[in-house]
Amino acid sequence: PDHFVKKEDPAEVVSEVNQYFGTSLDLAQPGLVAELWGAVQSCVSFIDTEVYELVDDLSLLTAADDDSGSHLWQFHYFFNDNKHKRLLLFAVKATSRYVHGHTTGSEADDEDMMQPGEGLYSSPTSAKG
Repeated sequence: PDHFVKKEDPAEVVSEVNQYFGTSLDLAQPGLVAELWGAVQSCVSFIDTEVYELVDDLSLLTAADDDSGSHLWQFHYFFNDNKHKRLLLFAVKATSRYVHGHTTGSEADDEDMMQPGEGLYSSPTSAKG
C-alpha cells in the first residue's frame, strides 16, 4: 500500500503521461498519442475508475535489466475500473540508444554493417565523395 499513490482524477494522469511523451511522439507518429488513449479507454472507463501510480524505489525495477545504464524515465499506472471489474497496467520505460558513448540495440547492429567512412548521418554517396 505504501508503494502506490492514488490519483484524484484520471485526467491528471493523462496530462502527466502526455508530458512524458511531449510533442516528439506525435511528430514521429501523428495521432499515436490519441490512439494510445483510445486503446486505454476501450479497456477501462474513466468513469468510476481509480488510478494508482507506483512510486516505489524504481531502481529495483531496473536493476535486473541489462540496459539499466540507458534508463531515462519510466512510469507505472494502474487503472482500477470498479464498474466493469477490470484492472489495467499502463507502464512505459524510456531508454537511450547510447550508453557510455556506445550505441545499443538495432542501431548498434546497423553501425556494425557500415562501411569505412560512413557514419550514422552520412549517406554512402556523400562518404565517398
